[in-house]
Amino acid sequence: MMSPAQDPFYLVKQEIQES
Repeated sequence: MMSPAQDPFYLVKQEIQES
């Protein structure tokens, strides 16, 4: 898994996992 700083969709993935 890429680091948050390298992952432009990091926040998007966070949102998906929150659901």
